[in-house]
Amino acid sequence: MWYSLIIIIFLIVMEVVKWFLRKYLSVERKPHFSFNHVNDVHRVVDWTMRIFTSGITICLFWFLFMIDFDDISFSLMPVLAMYFISLTLIDAVRAVFEWKSSSQPKQAIITIVKASLFLVFILVFFYWGLRDLDLSLGFYPFYL
Repeated sequence: MWYSLIIIIFLIVMEVVKWFLRKYLSVERKPHFSFNHVNDVHRVVDWTMRIFTSGITICLFWFLFMIDFDDISFSLMPVLAMYFISLTLIDAVRAVFEWKSSSQPKQAIITIVKASLFLVFILVFFYWGLRDLDLSLGFYPFYL
């Protein structure tokens, strides 16, 4: 129950921080859940990273479900860690392209702050919040 409350508080804090930064830096708001690519190179790099990350995640989940649990112990934590790190890298690439090629380079500051807040939240949540949950599928859980 308190995991849901922490996630909701984090989302509210992230939106408030982004709102203050947009007001302070005078940057217009971009639509949610849209692919706002700065140029064609950014579009190609972004989609390449997304396809590569999706492929690796699918392979890791396939490996996770195909292993023999008597011989190998495996945890879901490395898969989740790789997924969240890849999301942070995609935001880092977006920030670089926004800084170098965008008509509003201040948007890169908001992207960096958003990615940093997300990474800090994930690290704190994994370290303190998920230690109590047993996400391992074998005998030796891997915790960050």
